[in-house]
Amino acid sequence: MGCGASARKKEIVKIDALDHHKLKERQQLQAKLRFQKCIETHFESCGHFRRGFPPKLGPLASSVCAGCGEALDQDPGAGFYQCTAEHDDTDWAGEFLCSACFKEVLMKTPEKFKSLAALSALVQGDVVGLLDVELLVRYLESGGRLLPRRDLENQYPDLYFTDAKALEASLPLSVAEADGDYKESDFVAICCLSYGWLGSDHPDPHGALCDALCRAFRLLLPSFTDPRHYPPLKLLLFWDFLSLHIQPDIPERIQYAQMRTMEILFGSLHENVLLLRCMYIPSLPFVQNRRPYVQRGWPLLESAMTSHKPPFSILELREDGLRLPPPNLSEWADQGRALLFKQSYRSPRQGHLPNVIAASTKAINEKDRFVEAARVPRTPADFEALMEKRRPLPAFSVEADRYLCVDLFTSFAPTLAVLRETISLVGVDLSSTSLMQQLVDYVKWVAKAPPAESAGKGVPAGRLHTVDLSASNLSDKSVSMLAPALRSLPALQDLMLSNNNEIGPPACQALATGLSLSKPGGETGLPQLHLVALDGCIKITDACLRHVNDLRTKNPLLRIRVRGTSMSTKLVAGVERDNTTASLRRMVTAPRASTSVAKDTMRGHRRLSFSDSRFETAASVQRLQRLLEGAAEWRKDTRENLEDLDFSACRLTDGQLASLSLSITSLPSLKVLSLAENPDISNDGLEVLVSCFLGKREYAEGHGKLRFLSLFACSRVTDFCLSLLKSLKRGAPMLQVNVNSTGMSPKALAQTRVRRPGTEQYPTPKWREPGQTPRSYLDGSGGVRSGAAEAAFPYTGNDFSSYGR
Repeated sequence: MGCGASARKKEIVKIDALDHHKLKERQQLQAKLRFQKCIETHFESCGHFRRGFPPKLGPLASSVCAGCGEALDQDPGAGFYQCTAEHDDTDWAGEFLCSACFKEVLMKTPEKFKSLAALSALVQGDVVGLLDVELLVRYLESGGRLLPRRDLENQYPDLYFTDAKALEASLPLSVAEADGDYKESDFVAICCLSYGWLGSDHPDPHGALCDALCRAFRLLLPSFTDPRHYPPLKLLLFWDFLSLHIQPDIPERIQYAQMRTMEILFGSLHENVLLLRCMYIPSLPFVQNRRPYVQRGWPLLESAMTSHKPPFSILELREDGLRLPPPNLSEWADQGRALLFKQSYRSPRQGHLPNVIAASTKAINEKDRFVEAARVPRTPADFEALMEKRRPLPAFSVEADRYLCVDLFTSFAPTLAVLRETISLVGVDLSSTSLMQQLVDYVKWVAKAPPAESAGKGVPAGRLHTVDLSASNLSDKSVSMLAPALRSLPALQDLMLSNNNEIGPPACQALATGLSLSKPGGETGLPQLHLVALDGCIKITDACLRHVNDLRTKNPLLRIRVRGTSMSTKLVAGVERDNTTASLRRMVTAPRASTSVAKDTMRGHRRLSFSDSRFETAASVQRLQRLLEGAAEWRKDTRENLEDLDFSACRLTDGQLASLSLSITSLPSLKVLSLAENPDISNDGLEVLVSCFLGKREYAEGHGKLRFLSLFACSRVTDFCLSLLKSLKRGAPMLQVNVNSTGMSPKALAQTRVRRPGTEQYPTPKWREPGQTPRSYLDGSGGVRSGAAEAAFPYTGNDFSSYGR
């Protein structure tokens, strides 16, 4: 009996341990799924690599990885990830993920293109070998020869960068400062080399390409001449022949497709991943393959995958030197990249590279035209047509590579469409109809793009919010082609068309028609559109004002820039005043608006209209309170104060009006207040507002400045508010009130026609002490309201029925 019971007890313990293990695995899987959702919906809050000891989750909880259960406080240098955003999910407990678990989750999401952690995983897993540029240059200059990765890594392992943690924790290049205290591994950048092979079985049989690259890197990196003057930078190089394991029995490009490293490297959205486009083909007799760069298939794929990169992330190596992007187009001189790369250059004494020169913005030859066209994004169908067009050249040494390139781009393009937030083609000549049609086709495709395979259910369908076509030589015809396509973008906020001298009234009319907010049949437009920039378009005249106003008719948050055009100064000033109103409205009502009060923007603005706005969240009401409180402080700095405040058709509730009452009545020069067409405002909310007015000294003494109060179409305002309005009129003798279309009886409406009061002082109503407000909305302690109407006071006056909103 004893032996049998002991065996059964051990079996029960074993089953319990197995169940506990399964439960723990299920919890870890759920934690990873939660973190994956965080990555897909708000990557900025959870994608930062953190070092040190993570905080404890509670008095008895240890800092462990929610994905694998390993303790994170054992190695402070290992790093971890944590989502800092607020969560509505009750199961979320602020879990941490170790670096390994985070990479595992990250590689399943489209956000792998945003993070250096994905590249770190490739390096750590020995999938890709990244070379230290400084060591590689010294190796090649000392007579070293290009060898396949397997041989080079075995003979010279120090050439390869193996510190995956440093790559994962690298700071963005744009944050570098000249006097910053940085370590050598704080800034890590990767150059992806796009080039054409010079031989059939070797990329550079005679070393001509290596010589050009060495000279270019010596001119680019400050560490070769003055390492102490600049913040330290570790520059790495991806070179397919040296970075990938190329087996004799597997073609090189097939290996590319198997490892899927090409899209992660060339398609990366991180600013530390650069493209080095080597268009240099030596004109030497021993070069076997002299086909130009622009006629090669794989460089076309690499350029198509990097079309989203800004100009400052692309370097070009040509026969005449290393071309850097011009500062006026790339913000090169305004960011930290200028500190990490050399800004002054010296000509080499000999060789094929005379100097580093600035890239021209004019297309003067085939290479320049190719570079400009490469920045215009392509759809998969367009890329397939391009590959077919290159068939007769031929563009590939192996015909099967053509179909492989198409498959790679077709699988990559939907992911980029999900992640892409900006199309910036500043300085690109889009006067060609074919290029403009290519852009239009892409915009339409992005709006209807199929979801990426790696995109989760919580990933938004499209994030493209900015289209910048400034200085792109647009015409009326090209804008007419583009405007209907822009309408299909669900998240478009900023449309930049500045400095296009051929844009005139026809283009403005096309924009007003294409971006209109309503069409027959109930089609909706772009209510979230924030900015349309037309400044510097010299053909825009006063005749365009009607179309400009059409853009803003049903989108009061829209800002339109028309400075530098041929419009008259008076009309430009009117548009700017409307822009100020739109900026303030967006500051308060738009999602994710800043909570700071922009006093400098508001100063001198006498009228502020929030007509047709929606204060749907408590945060928007709080931002509006801060905005009005800032307006109340203008008197300290200027005599120009806010006089007209319009809240008509804002769907304000009694609670919101009560919350805003103190801020509204704090405006020292307020003369006009419109609360028209707010059917949710009742006597209770109006009671709080009036009590706040009467609590002011000037209203208690009978010389308040309020001239007009509109309660038009506030249907819940009844006869009870008559006494409140009469009390307010005692404090502001010049006040006129519009109570038409309210819930007041005809008898009460008739009592609004009374005589002007005398000069005598009126006693404070018994239900209110000076400075006191009802408690029903200010502290939530219950309703305190006046029970009896006060006596009517003799007013003369005007018939208020003729006043509108």
